[in-house]
Amino acid sequence: MRNRIPADEGTLALYGIILLTIILVTLAAFTLVVYPSFASGASSYSSFLGTTDNPVLVGSVNGYADNAGVLGNIPVENPSPDSQRLGAVQMTIRLDSVNLILDKSSGVNLDLCTVTFVSPFGREQLRMVSDRPMQKPGWTIASKTGTLPYQSADADNILEPNEQFSLFVYPSPSLPPLSWFRVFVDFPNSKEIQINNVVPSTVTPVMNFKYAGPHGPL
Repeated sequence: MRNRIPADEGTLALYGIILLTIILVTLAAFTLVVYPSFASGASSYSSFLGTTDNPVLVGSVNGYADNAGVLGNIPVENPSPDSQRLGAVQMTIRLDSVNLILDKSSGVNLDLCTVTFVSPFGREQLRMVSDRPMQKPGWTIASKTGTLPYQSADADNILEPNEQFSLFVYPSPSLPPLSWFRVFVDFPNSKEIQINNVVPSTVTPVMNFKYAGPHGPL
């Protein structure tokens, strides 16, 4: 005669089997569905943060005749001015997404960027300068502003979320009318900004270049 399992023990055994089955199904679902989705989402978010650290141009680019005195808002020391030639260009940049307000650690350090000016006179890598009046050749941060109401940029040279910087580029050669030129601004761990343009047939004290890059109008 077989021993019968008491009713209470049989119920406990059944509950144990059900609980074990639930645990195994949950682990399988997590391994096959939940974790891959989480990993994919984390990877996408990380990639999103990386892409939103790229500086972009804001508006058009200004050009200035090769005059002495003040070009834009930068005082310059120019012993041989020539008002019939292009002397400097200025551009405004910011990061490419306001969503970065959620990640205040993001930013691009302009102290580490490289600015190169290319023209028919050759290729020249410019040094960053802060002296005023400014002398050729070099580049500088002309101004820093905030992009949100009642918010200003801080004093450091890190382009952060909701800030925009104006860059003043002052190469050695001045360019006659109809000369082509390129400006490359290479940032650490971010995409490069490239400007291609041509000096107008008539040079004026202030010129507005519609942004044409990275491949036009040349």
